[in-house]
Amino acid sequence: KFLHRIRGSPDLQALDVRIYAPYELQEGMVDFSFSSGTAGCMYEIVGLPQQFSDTCFGADPIQALQLAADVDANLRMLNRKYEFFFPDGEPYFED
Repeated sequence: KFLHRIRGSPDLQALDVRIYAPYELQEGMVDFSFSSGTAGCMYEIVGLPQQFSDTCFGADPIQALQLAADVDANLRMLNRKYEFFFPDGEPYFED
């Protein structure tokens, strides 16, 4: 749970980062070759004006989950347009 606002706007809005259970890839699920045990993990950022979701892939379910759970990297991708805050109003990034 976070807060966000479009840069320049005074209004803070709620923001949720959802991370789903990792899953082992099966033939036909993706359009690239992969080794046995390769996994994916979907995450989404809910509360922005546009929907944002992606899937991270790893050598195994633990690595896929770790990549998807890297909230800092995921929010940093959107930091040019939005400012992010912890629930208490403290800025998430110190830039």
